[in-house]
Amino acid sequence: MLPAEYLTKKGIEFTRRGEELIFNCPFCGDKERKAAMHVETGLFNCMHKNRCGKNGSFWYFQKEMGDKPIAKSYDSDIKKPAKAYIKPEVNLDSLSKEHREWLRGRGLEDDTVDLFGLKSVGAEIAFPYIKNGEIVNVKYRKIDKSFRQEKGAEPVLFNREAFHGNDSIIICEGEIDAISWEQYGRRAASVPSGVSDTRWIENEWDFLEGFTKIYLSLDMDSAGRQAVEQIAQRLGLWRCYDIQLPYKDINECLQNGVEHQAIYRAVEQAEEFRIHEVSTPLEFEDAVADILLNPEHAKGESTPFKTLNDVLGGWRMGELTVWSGTNGSGKTTILNQVILHSMVAHGQSAFLASLEMKPENLLAWMLRQMRSGLMDRRAIHEALQIINRNITLLNKIGKVEPDMIFNVFEFVAKKYGAKHFVLDSLMRVSLGRGDKYERQEEFMNRLVGFAQQYNVHLHLVAHPRKGAHDGETPGKVDVSGSADITNLAHNVLVLYRPAFEPGKPRGDNMLYIKKNRELGHVGALALEFDEDTRLFKESPLVSRA
Repeated sequence: MLPAEYLTKKGIEFTRRGEELIFNCPFCGDKERKAAMHVETGLFNCMHKNRCGKNGSFWYFQKEMGDKPIAKSYDSDIKKPAKAYIKPEVNLDSLSKEHREWLRGRGLEDDTVDLFGLKSVGAEIAFPYIKNGEIVNVKYRKIDKSFRQEKGAEPVLFNREAFHGNDSIIICEGEIDAISWEQYGRRAASVPSGVSDTRWIENEWDFLEGFTKIYLSLDMDSAGRQAVEQIAQRLGLWRCYDIQLPYKDINECLQNGVEHQAIYRAVEQAEEFRIHEVSTPLEFEDAVADILLNPEHAKGESTPFKTLNDVLGGWRMGELTVWSGTNGSGKTTILNQVILHSMVAHGQSAFLASLEMKPENLLAWMLRQMRSGLMDRRAIHEALQIINRNITLLNKIGKVEPDMIFNVFEFVAKKYGAKHFVLDSLMRVSLGRGDKYERQEEFMNRLVGFAQQYNVHLHLVAHPRKGAHDGETPGKVDVSGSADITNLAHNVLVLYRPAFEPGKPRGDNMLYIKKNRELGHVGALALEFDEDTRLFKESPLVSRA
Protein backbone atom coordinates (compact mmCIF):
# COMPACT_ATOMS: atom_id res chain seq x y z
CA MET A 1 0.00 0.00 0.00
CA LEU A 2 1.31 3.44 -0.92
CA PRO A 3 1.43 6.15 1.78
CA ALA A 4 -1.15 8.29 -0.03
CA GLU A 5 -3.52 5.32 -0.29
CA TYR A 6 -3.21 4.64 3.43
CA LEU A 7 -3.90 8.25 4.44
CA THR A 8 -6.97 8.31 2.17
CA LYS A 9 -8.19 5.03 3.65
CA LYS A 10 -7.86 6.50 7.16
CA GLY A 11 -9.77 9.64 6.16
CA ILE A 12 -6.75 11.90 6.64
CA GLU A 13 -6.88 14.84 4.25
CA PHE A 14 -3.53 15.86 2.80
CA THR A 15 -1.93 18.03 0.17
CA ARG A 16 1.21 17.26 -1.76
CA ARG A 17 4.23 19.58 -1.55
CA GLY A 18 7.11 18.34 -3.65
CA GLU A 19 7.96 14.85 -2.38
CA GLU A 20 5.94 15.23 0.84
CA LEU A 21 2.33 14.69 1.87
CA ILE A 22 1.26 17.43 4.32
CA PHE A 23 -1.54 16.83 6.85
CA ASN A 24 -2.68 17.37 10.43
CA CYS A 25 -0.80 15.05 12.79
CA PRO A 26 -3.31 12.48 14.09
CA PHE A 27 -1.39 11.98 17.35
CA CYS A 28 -1.40 15.46 18.94
CA GLY A 29 -4.59 17.26 17.93
CA ASP A 30 -2.66 19.23 15.31
CA LYS A 31 -4.71 21.91 13.48
CA GLU A 32 -1.79 23.52 11.65
CA ARG A 33 -0.89 20.72 9.21
CA LYS A 34 2.47 20.18 10.87
CA ALA A 35 2.89 16.54 9.81
CA ALA A 36 4.77 15.46 6.68
CA MET A 37 5.15 12.03 5.08
CA HIS A 38 7.42 11.17 2.17
CA VAL A 39 5.32 10.22 -0.83
CA GLU A 40 7.40 7.09 -1.57
CA THR A 41 9.20 5.91 1.57
CA GLY A 42 6.42 6.82 4.01
CA LEU A 43 8.90 8.32 6.49
CA PHE A 44 6.91 10.79 8.61
CA ASN A 45 7.62 13.59 11.04
CA CYS A 46 5.49 15.84 13.27
CA MET A 47 6.96 19.33 13.70
CA HIS A 48 5.17 19.95 17.00
CA LYS A 49 8.38 18.98 18.83
CA ASN A 50 7.33 19.99 22.34
CA ARG A 51 3.96 18.28 22.51
CA CYS A 52 4.41 15.45 20.01
CA GLY A 53 7.46 15.15 17.78
CA LYS A 54 6.57 11.65 16.60
CA ASN A 55 8.59 10.44 13.64
CA GLY A 56 9.55 7.16 12.08
CA SER A 57 8.91 4.71 9.29
CA PHE A 58 5.66 4.06 7.42
CA TRP A 59 5.48 0.76 9.26
CA TYR A 60 5.74 2.53 12.61
CA PHE A 61 3.09 5.11 11.58
CA GLN A 62 0.58 2.37 10.80
CA LYS A 63 1.35 0.64 14.06
CA GLU A 64 0.79 3.87 16.02
CA MET A 65 -2.54 4.27 14.20
CA GLY A 66 -3.59 0.92 15.67
CA ASP A 67 -3.32 -1.05 12.43
CA LYS A 68 -1.41 -4.15 11.49
CA PRO A 69 1.41 -2.70 9.37
CA ILE A 70 1.34 -3.45 5.66
CA ALA A 71 4.48 -3.04 3.60
CA LYS A 72 4.57 -0.33 0.93
CA SER A 73 3.81 -1.34 -2.63
CA TYR A 74 4.88 0.48 -5.75
CA ASP A 75 3.83 0.51 -9.37
CA SER A 76 4.52 -2.67 -11.29
CA ASP A 77 7.22 -1.09 -13.41
CA ILE A 78 9.57 -0.87 -10.41
CA LYS A 79 8.79 -4.26 -8.91
CA LYS A 80 11.32 -7.03 -9.19
CA PRO A 81 10.15 -10.55 -9.91
CA ALA A 82 10.35 -12.69 -6.79
CA LYS A 83 13.52 -14.76 -6.78
CA ALA A 84 13.10 -18.48 -6.38
CA TYR A 85 15.09 -19.93 -3.48
CA ILE A 86 15.67 -23.56 -2.63
CA LYS A 87 14.44 -24.68 0.77
CA PRO A 88 16.96 -27.08 2.23
CA GLU A 89 16.02 -30.67 2.94
CA VAL A 90 18.41 -31.70 5.64
CA ASN A 91 18.77 -34.37 8.28
CA LEU A 92 20.23 -32.75 11.38
CA ASP A 93 21.47 -34.61 14.44
CA SER A 94 21.39 -33.39 18.00
CA LEU A 95 24.24 -31.13 19.00
CA SER A 96 27.21 -33.35 19.72
CA LYS A 97 29.09 -33.43 23.00
CA GLU A 98 32.23 -32.19 21.26
CA HIS A 99 30.39 -29.19 19.82
CA ARG A 100 28.75 -28.37 23.15
CA GLU A 101 32.14 -28.44 24.82
CA TRP A 102 33.56 -26.10 22.18
CA LEU A 103 30.65 -23.65 22.63
CA ARG A 104 31.15 -23.71 26.40
CA GLY A 105 34.76 -22.79 25.72
CA ARG A 106 33.42 -19.70 23.94
CA GLY A 107 31.60 -18.70 27.11
CA LEU A 108 28.17 -19.93 25.97
CA GLU A 109 25.96 -21.79 28.41
CA ASP A 110 23.92 -24.84 27.35
CA ASP A 111 20.56 -23.22 28.17
CA THR A 112 21.40 -20.25 25.96
CA VAL A 113 22.64 -22.40 23.09
CA ASP A 114 19.49 -24.54 23.19
CA LEU A 115 17.34 -21.48 22.43
CA PHE A 116 18.78 -21.37 18.92
CA GLY A 117 18.17 -24.97 17.85
CA LEU A 118 21.77 -25.72 16.92
CA LYS A 119 22.47 -29.18 15.51
CA SER A 120 25.43 -31.27 14.39
CA VAL A 121 26.21 -32.73 10.98
CA GLY A 122 29.38 -34.77 11.28
CA ALA A 123 32.21 -32.44 12.20
CA GLU A 124 30.10 -29.34 11.53
CA ILE A 125 27.79 -27.28 13.73
CA ALA A 126 24.55 -26.51 11.88
CA PHE A 127 22.88 -23.11 12.42
CA PRO A 128 19.29 -23.22 11.13
CA TYR A 129 17.88 -20.02 9.63
CA ILE A 130 14.14 -19.88 10.22
CA LYS A 131 11.60 -17.62 8.50
CA ASN A 132 7.88 -17.80 9.20
CA GLY A 133 8.39 -21.04 11.09
CA GLU A 134 10.27 -22.82 8.28
CA ILE A 135 13.96 -23.56 7.79
CA VAL A 136 14.97 -21.51 4.74
CA ASN A 137 18.74 -21.84 5.08
CA VAL A 138 21.37 -23.72 7.09
CA LYS A 139 24.87 -22.50 7.71
CA TYR A 140 27.57 -24.96 8.71
CA ARG A 141 30.73 -24.32 10.65
CA LYS A 142 33.65 -26.50 11.58
CA ILE A 143 35.45 -25.67 14.79
CA ASP A 144 38.47 -24.53 12.72
CA LYS A 145 36.30 -21.69 11.34
CA SER A 146 35.56 -23.05 7.87
CA PHE A 147 32.01 -22.22 6.71
CA ARG A 148 29.49 -23.25 4.10
CA GLN A 149 25.78 -22.71 3.44
CA GLU A 150 23.05 -24.56 1.60
CA LYS A 151 23.21 -23.72 -2.10
CA GLY A 152 20.41 -21.56 -3.47
CA ALA A 153 18.97 -20.91 -0.01
CA GLU A 154 17.40 -17.59 0.92
CA PRO A 155 19.78 -15.11 2.62
CA VAL A 156 17.93 -13.92 5.71
CA LEU A 157 18.93 -12.91 9.23
CA PHE A 158 19.77 -15.61 11.76
CA ASN A 159 17.41 -15.48 14.78
CA ARG A 160 15.00 -13.10 12.99
CA GLU A 161 11.98 -14.97 14.38
CA ALA A 162 12.76 -13.76 17.90
CA PHE A 163 11.88 -10.15 17.00
CA HIS A 164 8.22 -10.10 16.06
CA GLY A 165 6.53 -7.23 17.88
CA ASN A 166 9.80 -5.46 18.77
CA ASP A 167 10.57 -1.84 17.90
CA SER A 168 14.36 -2.27 18.01
CA ILE A 169 16.82 -4.89 16.82
CA ILE A 170 20.54 -5.59 17.19
CA ILE A 171 22.22 -6.87 14.02
CA CYS A 172 25.61 -8.53 14.51
CA GLU A 173 28.17 -10.27 12.32
CA GLY A 174 27.93 -13.96 13.21
CA GLU A 175 25.76 -16.66 14.73
CA ILE A 176 28.11 -17.07 17.70
CA ASP A 177 27.76 -13.33 18.31
CA ALA A 178 23.96 -13.55 18.22
CA ILE A 179 24.09 -16.30 20.87
CA SER A 180 26.59 -14.23 22.89
CA TRP A 181 24.22 -11.26 22.90
CA GLU A 182 21.53 -13.58 24.27
CA GLN A 183 23.98 -14.66 26.98
CA TYR A 184 24.22 -10.99 27.94
CA GLY A 185 20.43 -10.74 28.10
CA ARG A 186 20.02 -8.87 24.81
CA ARG A 187 18.49 -10.31 21.67
CA ALA A 188 20.36 -10.04 18.36
CA ALA A 189 20.11 -11.27 14.78
CA SER A 190 23.12 -12.09 12.61
CA VAL A 191 23.90 -11.46 8.97
CA PRO A 192 24.15 -14.75 7.03
CA SER A 193 27.55 -14.12 5.42
CA GLY A 194 30.43 -11.68 5.68
CA VAL A 195 29.61 -7.99 5.94
CA SER A 196 30.49 -7.41 2.30
CA ASP A 197 27.55 -9.64 1.23
CA THR A 198 24.44 -7.51 1.75
CA ARG A 199 21.89 -9.54 -0.22
CA TRP A 200 20.01 -10.06 3.04
CA ILE A 201 18.98 -6.37 3.08
CA GLU A 202 16.74 -6.76 0.05
CA ASN A 203 15.17 -9.94 1.40
CA GLU A 204 14.61 -8.48 4.86
CA TRP A 205 13.51 -5.01 3.71
CA ASP A 206 9.85 -5.33 4.69
CA PHE A 207 10.74 -7.12 7.94
CA LEU A 208 13.18 -4.37 8.97
CA GLU A 209 10.72 -1.58 8.19
CA GLY A 210 8.96 -2.42 11.43
CA PHE A 211 11.91 -1.25 13.55
CA THR A 212 12.37 2.34 14.66
CA LYS A 213 15.87 1.61 16.00
CA ILE A 214 18.47 -0.66 14.43
CA TYR A 215 21.64 -1.24 16.44
CA LEU A 216 24.60 -2.43 14.39
CA SER A 217 27.18 -4.51 16.26
CA LEU A 218 29.68 -5.34 13.55
CA ASP A 219 33.26 -6.35 14.25
CA MET A 220 35.53 -3.59 15.50
CA ASP A 221 38.12 -4.40 12.80
CA SER A 222 38.68 -2.42 9.59
CA ALA A 223 36.24 -4.52 7.53
CA GLY A 224 33.50 -4.07 10.09
CA ARG A 225 34.12 -0.34 10.39
CA GLN A 226 33.98 0.12 6.62
CA ALA A 227 30.78 -1.88 6.30
CA VAL A 228 28.85 -0.40 9.20
CA GLU A 229 28.18 2.98 7.59
CA GLN A 230 27.36 1.46 4.20
CA ILE A 231 24.75 -0.80 5.81
CA ALA A 232 23.38 2.11 7.86
CA GLN A 233 23.05 4.19 4.69
CA ARG A 234 20.82 1.55 3.16
CA LEU A 235 18.75 0.84 6.26
CA GLY A 236 18.33 4.54 7.11
CA LEU A 237 20.88 6.66 8.99
CA TRP A 238 18.13 8.26 11.06
CA ARG A 239 17.28 4.99 12.85
CA CYS A 240 20.67 3.23 12.96
CA TYR A 241 23.11 3.21 15.88
CA ASP A 242 26.70 1.95 16.00
CA ILE A 243 27.57 -0.12 19.09
CA GLN A 244 31.17 0.36 20.18
CA LEU A 245 32.62 -2.66 22.01
CA PRO A 246 35.86 -2.90 23.98
CA TYR A 247 36.88 -6.05 22.06
CA LYS A 248 36.59 -7.15 18.43
CA ASP A 249 33.10 -8.62 18.89
CA ILE A 250 30.59 -9.49 21.58
CA ASN A 251 31.87 -13.05 21.96
CA GLU A 252 35.38 -11.78 22.70
CA CYS A 253 33.78 -9.52 25.32
CA LEU A 254 32.13 -12.59 26.84
CA GLN A 255 35.35 -14.59 26.85
CA ASN A 256 37.25 -11.71 28.44
CA GLY A 257 34.79 -11.30 31.27
CA VAL A 258 33.29 -7.94 30.30
CA GLU A 259 30.45 -7.32 32.75
CA HIS A 260 26.78 -7.09 31.77
CA GLN A 261 26.55 -3.46 32.88
CA ALA A 262 29.36 -2.47 30.52
CA ILE A 263 27.55 -4.11 27.62
CA TYR A 264 24.26 -2.41 28.55
CA ARG A 265 26.08 0.93 28.59
CA ALA A 266 27.56 0.18 25.17
CA VAL A 267 24.05 -0.23 23.79
CA GLU A 268 22.70 2.84 25.59
CA GLN A 269 25.63 4.93 24.37
CA ALA A 270 25.61 3.57 20.82
CA GLU A 271 26.64 6.31 18.42
CA GLU A 272 24.15 7.86 16.05
CA PHE A 273 25.01 7.87 12.39
CA ARG A 274 25.18 11.31 10.94
CA ILE A 275 25.01 13.03 7.62
CA HIS A 276 28.22 15.00 7.99
CA GLU A 277 26.66 18.14 6.53
CA VAL A 278 23.95 18.16 9.22
CA SER A 279 24.93 19.55 12.62
CA THR A 280 23.34 20.69 15.87
CA PRO A 281 23.76 24.19 17.39
CA LEU A 282 25.88 23.11 20.38
CA GLU A 283 28.58 21.78 18.04
CA PHE A 284 29.28 25.41 17.11
CA GLU A 285 29.45 26.79 20.65
CA ASP A 286 33.15 27.69 20.54
CA ALA A 287 32.87 29.27 17.09
CA VAL A 288 29.75 31.27 18.05
CA ALA A 289 31.39 32.46 21.27
CA ASP A 290 34.43 33.56 19.25
CA ILE A 291 32.23 35.60 16.92
CA LEU A 292 30.26 37.28 19.71
CA LEU A 293 32.96 37.72 22.33
CA ASN A 294 36.04 38.34 20.19
CA PRO A 295 35.82 41.65 18.28
CA GLU A 296 38.86 40.66 16.22
CA HIS A 297 37.12 37.56 14.85
CA ALA A 298 35.84 39.19 11.68
CA LYS A 299 39.16 40.83 10.93
CA GLY A 300 41.61 39.23 8.58
CA GLU A 301 45.12 39.92 7.45
CA SER A 302 45.75 43.65 6.92
CA THR A 303 45.87 45.22 3.45
CA PRO A 304 48.22 48.07 2.41
CA PHE A 305 45.43 50.65 2.93
CA LYS A 306 43.89 51.87 6.22
CA THR A 307 40.41 52.59 4.85
CA LEU A 308 40.27 49.21 3.13
CA ASN A 309 41.16 47.60 6.46
CA ASP A 310 38.50 49.64 8.26
CA VAL A 311 35.74 48.88 5.77
CA LEU A 312 36.61 45.39 4.58
CA GLY A 313 38.27 44.11 7.75
CA GLY A 314 41.29 42.79 5.87
CA TRP A 315 41.80 39.56 3.94
CA ARG A 316 39.99 36.70 5.66
CA MET A 317 41.06 33.19 4.74
CA GLY A 318 38.42 31.03 3.06
CA GLU A 319 37.07 33.94 1.04
CA LEU A 320 36.98 34.98 -2.62
CA THR A 321 37.45 38.60 -3.67
CA VAL A 322 36.46 39.73 -7.16
CA TRP A 323 38.48 42.64 -8.54
CA SER A 324 37.11 44.61 -11.47
CA GLY A 325 37.86 47.83 -13.30
CA THR A 326 38.40 49.16 -16.79
CA ASN A 327 41.60 48.55 -18.75
CA GLY A 328 44.46 50.63 -17.43
CA SER A 329 42.82 51.33 -14.08
CA GLY A 330 45.67 49.51 -12.29
CA LYS A 331 44.22 46.11 -11.28
CA THR A 332 47.50 44.22 -11.81
CA THR A 333 49.49 46.96 -10.08
CA ILE A 334 47.36 47.05 -6.96
CA LEU A 335 47.19 43.24 -6.75
CA ASN A 336 51.01 43.07 -6.91
CA GLN A 337 51.10 45.59 -4.08
CA VAL A 338 48.62 43.57 -2.06
CA ILE A 339 50.70 40.41 -2.48
CA LEU A 340 53.97 42.17 -1.61
CA HIS A 341 52.38 43.62 1.53
CA SER A 342 51.11 40.19 2.56
CA MET A 343 54.60 38.75 2.01
CA VAL A 344 56.50 41.47 3.90
CA ALA A 345 54.02 42.29 6.68
CA HIS A 346 52.66 38.80 7.35
CA GLY A 347 55.20 36.37 5.86
CA GLN A 348 52.52 34.84 3.64
CA SER A 349 53.13 32.89 0.44
CA ALA A 350 51.22 33.56 -2.77
CA PHE A 351 50.56 32.00 -6.15
CA LEU A 352 50.10 34.26 -9.18
CA ALA A 353 48.26 32.95 -12.22
CA SER A 354 48.43 35.84 -14.66
CA LEU A 355 47.00 34.56 -17.91
CA GLU A 356 47.43 37.97 -19.58
CA MET A 357 51.05 38.83 -18.76
CA LYS A 358 54.25 36.84 -19.13
CA PRO A 359 55.85 35.87 -15.78
CA GLU A 360 59.00 37.91 -16.53
CA ASN A 361 56.94 41.06 -17.21
CA LEU A 362 54.87 40.54 -14.06
CA LEU A 363 58.01 40.03 -11.97
CA ALA A 364 59.73 43.07 -13.51
CA TRP A 365 56.75 45.22 -12.53
CA MET A 366 56.79 43.75 -9.02
CA LEU A 367 60.52 44.44 -8.63
CA ARG A 368 59.97 48.07 -9.64
CA GLN A 369 57.49 48.27 -6.76
CA MET A 370 60.04 46.73 -4.40
CA ARG A 371 63.08 48.73 -5.58
CA SER A 372 62.30 52.15 -6.98
CA GLY A 373 64.81 53.63 -9.41
CA LEU A 374 67.40 51.93 -11.59
CA MET A 375 68.61 48.45 -10.64
CA ASP A 376 71.70 46.56 -11.61
CA ARG A 377 71.99 42.79 -12.05
CA ARG A 378 72.97 42.27 -8.42
CA ALA A 379 69.95 44.21 -7.12
CA ILE A 380 67.67 42.21 -9.41
CA HIS A 381 69.12 38.94 -8.10
CA GLU A 382 68.74 40.01 -4.46
CA ALA A 383 65.14 41.13 -4.99
CA LEU A 384 64.22 37.90 -6.76
CA GLN A 385 65.82 35.92 -3.96
CA ILE A 386 63.53 37.66 -1.48
CA ILE A 387 60.28 36.98 -3.34
CA ASN A 388 61.46 33.53 -4.40
CA ARG A 389 60.81 32.35 -0.84
CA ASN A 390 57.15 33.32 -0.91
CA ILE A 391 55.91 33.52 -4.50
CA THR A 392 55.23 30.94 -7.20
CA LEU A 393 53.80 31.69 -10.63
CA LEU A 394 51.90 29.97 -13.41
CA ASN A 395 54.18 29.87 -16.43
CA LYS A 396 51.42 30.12 -19.00
CA ILE A 397 49.45 32.84 -20.75
CA GLY A 398 46.29 32.47 -22.80
CA LYS A 399 43.30 30.20 -22.37
CA VAL A 400 43.30 27.46 -19.70
CA GLU A 401 40.83 24.77 -18.67
CA PRO A 402 39.18 24.91 -15.23
CA ASP A 403 40.49 21.45 -14.27
CA MET A 404 44.04 22.57 -15.04
CA ILE A 405 43.58 25.63 -12.79
CA PHE A 406 42.30 23.60 -9.86
CA ASN A 407 44.96 20.90 -10.24
CA VAL A 408 47.64 23.59 -10.07
CA PHE A 409 45.92 25.40 -7.18
CA GLU A 410 45.72 22.19 -5.16
CA PHE A 411 49.36 21.34 -5.86
CA VAL A 412 50.58 24.78 -4.78
CA ALA A 413 48.35 24.86 -1.67
CA LYS A 414 49.67 21.49 -0.52
CA LYS A 415 53.33 21.74 -1.52
CA TYR A 416 54.11 25.42 -0.97
CA GLY A 417 51.43 26.38 1.56
CA ALA A 418 50.35 29.44 -0.43
CA LYS A 419 47.67 31.51 1.35
CA HIS A 420 46.90 34.04 -1.42
CA PHE A 421 45.94 32.96 -4.95
CA VAL A 422 45.57 35.45 -7.82
CA LEU A 423 43.72 34.45 -11.00
CA ASP A 424 43.95 37.15 -13.68
CA SER A 425 41.56 36.94 -15.38
CA LEU A 426 38.25 35.10 -15.63
CA MET A 427 37.94 35.82 -19.36
CA ARG A 428 41.00 33.61 -20.01
CA VAL A 429 39.38 30.52 -18.46
CA SER A 430 37.79 28.21 -21.07
CA LEU A 431 34.46 27.28 -19.54
CA GLY A 432 33.42 25.04 -22.43
CA ARG A 433 30.26 24.89 -24.47
CA GLY A 434 26.74 25.22 -23.20
CA ASP A 435 25.04 27.94 -21.22
CA LYS A 436 27.69 30.58 -20.50
CA TYR A 437 26.12 31.74 -17.25
CA GLU A 438 25.65 28.21 -15.92
CA ARG A 439 29.31 27.49 -16.64
CA GLN A 440 30.38 30.65 -14.85
CA GLU A 441 28.22 29.77 -11.85
CA GLU A 442 29.78 26.29 -11.70
CA PHE A 443 33.30 27.74 -11.92
CA MET A 444 32.60 30.33 -9.21
CA ASN A 445 31.26 27.63 -6.89
CA ARG A 446 34.45 25.65 -7.42
CA LEU A 447 36.58 28.72 -6.63
CA VAL A 448 34.68 29.39 -3.41
CA GLY A 449 34.90 25.71 -2.49
CA PHE A 450 38.67 25.73 -3.04
CA ALA A 451 39.15 28.85 -0.89
CA GLN A 452 37.16 27.31 1.94
CA GLN A 453 38.67 23.82 1.70
CA TYR A 454 42.27 25.06 1.81
CA ASN A 455 41.60 28.14 4.00
CA VAL A 456 43.17 30.59 1.54
CA HIS A 457 42.18 33.96 0.09
CA LEU A 458 41.48 33.89 -3.63
CA HIS A 459 41.66 37.07 -5.75
CA LEU A 460 39.84 36.86 -9.09
CA VAL A 461 40.07 39.55 -11.76
CA ALA A 462 36.80 39.91 -13.70
CA HIS A 463 36.58 42.54 -16.42
CA PRO A 464 33.70 45.02 -16.58
CA ARG A 465 30.90 44.65 -19.07
CA LYS A 466 31.20 46.13 -22.53
CA GLY A 467 30.33 49.79 -22.60
CA ALA A 468 31.91 50.62 -19.26
CA HIS A 469 34.38 53.49 -19.56
CA ASP A 470 36.53 55.74 -17.42
CA GLY A 471 33.91 58.45 -17.10
CA GLU A 472 31.22 56.08 -15.85
CA THR A 473 31.04 55.39 -12.11
CA PRO A 474 31.27 51.62 -11.76
CA GLY A 475 28.98 49.34 -9.80
CA LYS A 476 28.92 45.71 -8.70
CA VAL A 477 26.50 44.87 -11.52
CA ASP A 478 28.95 46.24 -14.09
CA VAL A 479 31.09 43.09 -13.85
CA SER A 480 30.82 41.23 -17.13
CA GLY A 481 29.04 37.89 -17.18
CA SER A 482 26.72 36.05 -14.83
CA ALA A 483 25.37 37.77 -11.73
CA ASP A 484 26.75 34.77 -9.83
CA ILE A 485 30.28 36.12 -10.31
CA THR A 486 29.56 38.79 -7.72
CA ASN A 487 26.74 36.96 -5.92
CA LEU A 488 29.03 34.06 -4.96
CA ALA A 489 32.03 36.25 -4.11
CA HIS A 490 32.61 37.31 -0.52
CA ASN A 491 33.99 40.71 -1.52
CA VAL A 492 33.75 42.83 -4.66
CA LEU A 493 36.27 45.63 -5.27
CA VAL A 494 36.15 47.92 -8.29
CA LEU A 495 39.11 50.09 -9.29
CA TYR A 496 38.07 53.27 -11.08
CA ARG A 497 39.92 56.12 -12.76
CA PRO A 498 37.49 59.06 -12.63
CA ALA A 499 37.36 61.93 -15.07
CA PHE A 500 39.00 65.04 -13.67
CA GLU A 501 36.69 67.77 -12.44
CA PRO A 502 38.41 71.14 -11.85
CA GLY A 503 38.19 72.45 -8.31
CA LYS A 504 37.49 69.05 -6.76
CA PRO A 505 40.21 67.12 -4.91
CA ARG A 506 40.71 63.58 -6.11
CA GLY A 507 43.20 60.80 -6.18
CA ASP A 508 44.50 59.20 -9.33
CA ASN A 509 42.10 56.30 -8.74
CA MET A 510 39.12 55.34 -6.63
CA LEU A 511 38.79 51.88 -5.11
CA TYR A 512 35.16 51.05 -4.36
CA ILE A 513 34.22 48.34 -1.88
CA LYS A 514 30.95 47.21 -3.47
CA LYS A 515 30.38 44.06 -1.44
CA ASN A 516 31.61 42.87 1.95
CA ARG A 517 29.70 39.78 3.05
CA GLU A 518 31.32 39.36 6.48
CA LEU A 519 30.87 42.89 7.87
CA GLY A 520 28.32 44.32 5.45
CA HIS A 521 30.17 47.64 5.15
CA VAL A 522 30.77 49.33 1.80
CA GLY A 523 32.76 52.43 0.99
CA ALA A 524 35.53 53.89 -1.13
CA LEU A 525 39.07 55.13 -0.90
CA ALA A 526 41.04 57.50 -3.07
CA LEU A 527 44.43 56.32 -4.25
CA GLU A 528 47.33 58.37 -5.53
CA PHE A 529 49.81 56.66 -7.82
CA ASP A 530 53.53 57.26 -7.32
CA GLU A 531 55.34 56.97 -10.65
CA ASP A 532 58.73 56.40 -8.99
CA THR A 533 57.71 53.49 -6.74
CA ARG A 534 54.83 52.21 -8.93
CA LEU A 535 52.81 52.02 -5.71
CA PHE A 536 49.41 53.33 -4.74
CA LYS A 537 49.05 55.27 -1.51
CA GLU A 538 45.84 56.32 0.10
CA SER A 539 44.73 59.94 -0.22
CA PRO A 540 42.87 61.09 2.91
CA LEU A 541 41.02 63.79 1.01
CA VAL A 542 38.13 61.75 -0.31
CA SER A 543 38.47 58.30 1.21
CA ARG A 544 35.32 57.36 3.07
CA ALA A 545 33.87 54.37 4.83
